[in-house]
Amino acid sequence: MSAKPKTHEQIDQEFERLLVRLRAYRPSADFDLLRRAYTFAAQVHLTQLRQSGEPYIAHPVAACHILADVEADEIAMAAAMLHDTIEDCAQDEEREIKASQVLHDELRAAGKKGQADKLQTQITTQRQFNERLKDELSHELRESFGETIFELVEGVTRMSAVRLVNLGGPEEVGGIDEARRVQAENLRRMVMAASRDPRVLIVKLADRLHNMQTLYAKRRPKQLKIARETEVIYAKLAGWLGVWRIKWEMEDLALRYLRPEAYAEIERRVARTRDERMVEIHAVVDRIKDAATKAGLTVEVQGRPKHIYSIYQKMLRQGVDFDEIYDLEAIRVICDTSPQCYMMLGIVHNLWPHQQEHFNDYISHAKPNGYQSIHTKVIVPGHGPMEVQIRTWDMHRHAEYGVAAHWRYKADGEVNEVMAERITQMRLRLETLMRADETDESDGDFLSEFEATLDEDDIFVTTPKGDVIGLPRGATVVDFAYRIHTEVGHTCVGARVGRRIVPLSYQLQNGETVEILCRENTGPSRDWLRWVQTSSARARIRAYLRRHERATLVETGSALLADEARRQKCDYKDLLRRDHALPAAQRRRSTDQPVEDVLMRVAHRRGYPNSEQMLSAIGEHLVSAEQIFNLIRDDIEQAEIAAGLADEPDAITVRPSRETNQQGQLSVSGASNVLFRRAKCCQPLPGDDIVGYITRTTGIAIHRTDCPNLPHWRNREPERVIEVNWSDAEHSLYHVPLEVRAHDRVGLLRDLTGLMSEVGVNITEANTISAPIASSAGQSTALVRLQLEFMNRHQLDELVRRLPGLGVFKISLRGEVYYDAEKSSSPVPRRPRGAGPTDPAGH
Repeated sequence: MSAKPKTHEQIDQEFERLLVRLRAYRPSADFDLLRRAYTFAAQVHLTQLRQSGEPYIAHPVAACHILADVEADEIAMAAAMLHDTIEDCAQDEEREIKASQVLHDELRAAGKKGQADKLQTQITTQRQFNERLKDELSHELRESFGETIFELVEGVTRMSAVRLVNLGGPEEVGGIDEARRVQAENLRRMVMAASRDPRVLIVKLADRLHNMQTLYAKRRPKQLKIARETEVIYAKLAGWLGVWRIKWEMEDLALRYLRPEAYAEIERRVARTRDERMVEIHAVVDRIKDAATKAGLTVEVQGRPKHIYSIYQKMLRQGVDFDEIYDLEAIRVICDTSPQCYMMLGIVHNLWPHQQEHFNDYISHAKPNGYQSIHTKVIVPGHGPMEVQIRTWDMHRHAEYGVAAHWRYKADGEVNEVMAERITQMRLRLETLMRADETDESDGDFLSEFEATLDEDDIFVTTPKGDVIGLPRGATVVDFAYRIHTEVGHTCVGARVGRRIVPLSYQLQNGETVEILCRENTGPSRDWLRWVQTSSARARIRAYLRRHERATLVETGSALLADEARRQKCDYKDLLRRDHALPAAQRRRSTDQPVEDVLMRVAHRRGYPNSEQMLSAIGEHLVSAEQIFNLIRDDIEQAEIAAGLADEPDAITVRPSRETNQQGQLSVSGASNVLFRRAKCCQPLPGDDIVGYITRTTGIAIHRTDCPNLPHWRNREPERVIEVNWSDAEHSLYHVPLEVRAHDRVGLLRDLTGLMSEVGVNITEANTISAPIASSAGQSTALVRLQLEFMNRHQLDELVRRLPGLGVFKISLRGEVYYDAEKSSSPVPRRPRGAGPTDPAGH
């Protein structure tokens, strides 16, 4: 696929050929300007080579030839010739800086600080030199070629710096939300650069196309990235501007690298049948010419093959094989006037039957990018379906060159308003999508959504006033309403198409006149998202629903907090009044933060950006009202103590638990009869070393000192971790569920209960699974679930020590493995794991 690198002499010849091409369609061009630009660029790039091995100057010359294909002016060509001079003037030095930076990092990692600092000084000096060199070159370029060309070069440079991220995934930029933000901003920068002078975008498209033509010199990962970026953005932009020549070649080249097997197969099969098909095409062309001549019309009739990318896309859309694609070519008929186009349409339809569903009159209803033509599909006997396009020469020029076709109609290099308006439309679409994206919390890919906006405008409908609105095929009444205005979309309830009343989900047809019916005090339904087609309508519906649903959730969250306050016998309004009475110092999270109410302080403490989102989370039951209310109350109480408005309590006073007689007694810093519960994560028993955690609503949770949860809470809330001790109560009992697996045998349950009795453990419940479970050794096993009452840890340890003698090989406590003979030959039990630092109350 690679070509032999060109020499400087060959590139000089290519430049001279460029001047000949420019003179052919713009004889009054400033040829001296283009010669000076070529000389300037050749000098800057003198020592630089492309990865293909040819002199770098070959690239800007090739980009100018692509511009000549769309008959660009000499101003655009000069900018293309110079577009890499500023950024690449210190290309070799930049590579050296990158290599030095890697060495610097290695030296610092190896602890060689002195050498690293010296190298960093050299890197900084080189960077400063490079910046001065760029500034000097920019000044020289501005002085030599004028402000217009300089701004074009700067615009292309800014667009070249844009990197359209998240083509493969969001992980490179820190997640989905960040990826969407970066994509939106980069696309905005690209379009803004083009809005200053639309020729910037055409020059950039020529630059990208030549890079695609020489992509074979890149490594495979780079090929995939550039090809994907070209397919989803640059080719779409070229099509949206109507520069079809560039669009088609970009798409074919992108397919070659992204799906090489599919490209090669289609290319092979197209080439295999080309001769046979060309015979049929010539016959169709000759028949149309003969019919036109008999009708007294002079027309140009051309047969053109369809591009490989369009064939591939059609195979995907229709789910068919190559052999089932019959219209691999299209016929183009070019007339002198629009009336002749309609006369030729009648002639073609008289020659062959046509398919009404494939008829589109883009002359009466031009596409927003200015494209005009009549499209029809006829059935040619022995060949099958064949597309015929009929247009005038002016329409043909626009179809070939897009907005670039309008350059030639303005003097002195000025850009026609048609092209500027097209770029303005693109910018407005992008800004609309960005505004909608700020309130749309979907995880969709922003790049795909922008791509979808470039694919729109396939059908055209009119308002009652005669305004033409472009929409994608399959668009509904709702899509049309939102295209008119956001409020029209929000309040629409139906539509009148012609004389018929149609529902909101009605799919509009090309050429229909649509009147939207609205009603006040209504809004979008979530069901609309199932059938709307345009990304802009979908984003506005989501934004509306999110905004209104959030208001309802905030109200629900506030009500749940008030209910929780009543449950805890607390006056919620009085609590908030106490907060407002606090001094300003106690209502700040830190000295450099503004005064906030307690809801905002607690929201920030919990990681919410504002109190509304916290209340919304309560309303959605994503967080409990009890938890948030306790934080609110604690915040105010602690602030009052700090401000001297309340006294710190002398001791903890809580009522005894109803389970105290069964759970035993605790001594807490000298106080007894404290409400407590054993944490389920570590199951402490008398005899264990323990500490207490003061919960907000359930007294004290007792944890073993080796509980894995404790370090987290000691660091986060050390004031809540207190010293506790077991009392000397002798007859307190502790309920513990135990599960044992043993080798099945006759008398197993009898021996188990006998052992429990010997150890002094009471059985309150027993359950034996009757169906045997196969063990790893192939022997049948029995599973026995028990509810036991222990007095202390000694009884539990003694029981575990003696159970293996009865054939028990596995013991579990509350679902956690307590002893496993397969992993330990010792009968000494291991304690269960903790539940993790999520619930210090041990629930």
